[in-house]
Amino acid sequence: MSSISPTKPYVGVTGVTKQEELEPLLQVFEQHGLHNSAYRTGMVGFLASKELVTGGSSTNPRHVKDLPSLVKLAEKTGTRALPVVHYETNGEHEFATHLINIFHDLYRDHLCRTAQINGTPSKKEIERILEAYPEMQLIYQVRPTLMKQGVVAVLDEIDQHRGAFQHVLIDPSCGQGKDIVIDEAIKIHVALKRTFGSDVIVGFAGGFNRQNAAQRVCTLVRNLSHPFFSVDAEKGLRSEMNDQLSLPHVQGYVQGVMAGFRTARTGRTI
Repeated sequence: MSSISPTKPYVGVTGVTKQEELEPLLQVFEQHGLHNSAYRTGMVGFLASKELVTGGSSTNPRHVKDLPSLVKLAEKTGTRALPVVHYETNGEHEFATHLINIFHDLYRDHLCRTAQINGTPSKKEIERILEAYPEMQLIYQVRPTLMKQGVVAVLDEIDQHRGAFQHVLIDPSCGQGKDIVIDEAIKIHVALKRTFGSDVIVGFAGGFNRQNAAQRVCTLVRNLSHPFFSVDAEKGLRSEMNDQLSLPHVQGYVQGVMAGFRTARTGRTI
């Protein structure tokens, strides 16, 4: 049973697909003080595709292979981290139906009640999801196509879903390892917080890895003058050889993120 709230900032690792990846990751989170009762928690991201409910088979090695596997992964995560299902809409009309079906057992059994919506869902689709699962918590992914339209466009998009999303992730990479532009991301963050205040937590993704995490997090904290934000990574945590999740990459990234928060607080340099 998961009782972690997505309305606290998290350090995310996205693309977990197997039990043998999950336990070491949870141990890394615990080693760095990322747990349910802490100020900041760990987030385990499970990438889901419509094939989970249509009977097909995704060819993406970062996707969870089937619903039973997803349920078991969420159950094992328990209260040790925040489990989040990341779902790509691709503009399909059945998006809400697919997500509702994916969450049937997860929601009923309190295994996972948080989804990250990757794409541009309609207001009607989001309303359908929340009608089916009133306690569902949603994360909105601000993608590069929306970011290119400017800050006002981002605000307008989030505003049409006002109250539906508890978390907004600024993500120009979408799992491709593309680097976030710090200055641009900060402008969006400041505008979101000015407009929506404490109604949303804002996070950052885009090219974070074990080499740059400490410096980037420290820069973000010092520019924002606060540490109340999330960080997520996907591509930068995988092996360059086979695209599998790499424990050394994960360890270095989480260690770097937490070092960045500490360094920003002390005023030292990295």
